[in-house]
Amino acid sequence: MLDPFTYRTATINYSAATSLVNAGGLCHRIWGFEYDEFVKLCDYVIAHYRFRTMPDWIPDNMKLKKNQQNNHEKENVDNHVIGENNEKSEHNHSNQVHETNGVSDKNQSEEWVEHYPIAEDLPAFWNIVRDYVRRFFEIEYGKEESKEEEKKGTMKSERTFMIEPCERRFIAELCKPLGLDGIPSRAHLIDVITQLMCACTGIHEHVGHVGDYLFDPSFIGTKLRRDLPSLLPSVQNYSLMLVLTVLTAMKMPGLMEDWSHLIPRVATDNHEDKLPSIITEEQVKSHLDNYYLFKHQLTERMEKIDKRHRMPDTFPFQSFNPSFMECSVSV
Repeated sequence: MLDPFTYRTATINYSAATSLVNAGGLCHRIWGFEYDEFVKLCDYVIAHYRFRTMPDWIPDNMKLKKNQQNNHEKENVDNHVIGENNEKSEHNHSNQVHETNGVSDKNQSEEWVEHYPIAEDLPAFWNIVRDYVRRFFEIEYGKEESKEEEKKGTMKSERTFMIEPCERRFIAELCKPLGLDGIPSRAHLIDVITQLMCACTGIHEHVGHVGDYLFDPSFIGTKLRRDLPSLLPSVQNYSLMLVLTVLTAMKMPGLMEDWSHLIPRVATDNHEDKLPSIITEEQVKSHLDNYYLFKHQLTERMEKIDKRHRMPDTFPFQSFNPSFMECSVSV
């Protein structure tokens, strides 16, 4: 499941450590900090990092549902004012609103998405990835018991969830860099893994478009200069910024490419007669079905975004369009 999203990660992290953030590296040379101060800045960012899932990144008052709720409240207030003036008018107006509510809601939602498309695209992409991760765990560990099933004891998982030493080490190593005290449940683990997969695909696509800022040297600078009133960079500094942009924009395999070859096509065993098969033929088929469903949902999402962009006066927004996403970060 994680192989495409960790593609070349070890090499990338090593390259970043040796060319970007080391003493005399690109980041040190581009920005106007002594290396000790640059390290303090990095430490400050790490200390103040707080893990959040993507749906929490959009403020509540900017979310699609909140916008719909505000429109409903406004309609209710308008109807109430009309009713105070004339009861008969209120009756007629309420009937009219009732008949047109479906069209009104749809138009309001579409209008909000046209002006603030991330309110729809970000949660939609998150939900697709989360469903993919959830189905993976259901294949490996069985479905989670509901409260009623837990009381009745009518449903049993295929194996106990995350109690093996290697699984516990995986969770411990996952919590360390994210600043998490622990992962108490399967649902929480699914959220964490989903966030990491979304971060190296959708979020990386969203925040990685820095080329537009570098078209004109007078538009951006990284150092305060005494000889100029603006932040206009020197030729060397501007060249280093371009090098940094090129290095961090090297192409990676696309998210929509075929990654099904990473799923074992045959059942495998532990190479020990005493232990059962690690993965059965039924699980292989289930994992393939899960992957193809994931790709189908991404394709539908891609087509919906493309259709929206064909409408006039629509704000162009491709950050969470799967057709532009790469499988992992690059350097």
